[in-house]
Amino acid sequence: LESTKAATDIYSQANGIITEVNMRLEQQPELVNQSPEQNGWICKIRLSNASEIDLLMDKTGYELFLNEA
Repeated sequence: LESTKAATDIYSQANGIITEVNMRLEQQPELVNQSPEQNGWICKIRLSNASEIDLLMDKTGYELFLNEA
């Protein structure tokens, strides 16, 4: 992931292959913050093992985690 000031790796809890990159972000990087679940997605990944997703928090669990912190 790159910006005009820095570059960083993206780490994922699930393994797979990137199948699509959201090219809109080149012209509209603010979409990542404004619309992360609709228009600001970074990439699409074909999972190597879909059962890895079962180990992750869902949206409700993550919100509860944030409120406990």
